[in-house]
Amino acid sequence: MLKIQKIEVLPELAKTGPVYHVSIIGLHFTGLPLDGTLQHAPFSKMSLDASVTRLSPSKVAFPDASGGIAEWRQARGGIFTVTVAEAVGFAEQMMRKQAPTEPNGS
Repeated sequence: MLKIQKIEVLPELAKTGPVYHVSIIGLHFTGLPLDGTLQHAPFSKMSLDASVTRLSPSKVAFPDASGGIAEWRQARGGIFTVTVAEAVGFAEQMMRKQAPTEPNGS
């Protein structure tokens, strides 16, 4: 499930249109010690249109994305122009690369 936390138009990203800052919950990363949450991910409208199929009436609590948005601004980050599923897959790959490896045990 995802929630749009903030929408903004930035001159440096004018080609892609507004930036949709979202939080995503309920993810399942097999074998990673994570809580299944992405606090912040920036997407284009085209990406969300290709990914979101319906609005949910659910009143689920989402994390505050303001810290992630601030880090993103400081890093002058880009935005995802792929589907949400593809972006989550990419994020999982990056987390797997950064996760400490288990000792072999032999």
